[in-house]
Amino acid sequence: MPIHNLGGGCYRWGDHGKKYCGAGAKRKATQQMRAAFQNGYTGASIDWTKELASLTKDELAMFNEIDEQTIFRALQSHKRSEK
Repeated sequence: MPIHNLGGGCYRWGDHGKKYCGAGAKRKATQQMRAAFQNGYTGASIDWTKELASLTKDELAMFNEIDEQTIFRALQSHKRSEK
């Protein structure tokens, strides 16, 4: 799920995530995404190229803290959903 720019300085991860506004809003939405992956979300519908391209250098560094096994499971789930 992508991080959506809702306008007015507000961001949300996915279609139903919490709406964050103001300073650090995109970072907070990114943190929500990171927490979801760390807790088992597999991201079957993620367009990884678009998702990762939307992150700043600092946000990408934070995303990289997710353990490799979590990323592997998410990518495998995504590949299965494309078949």
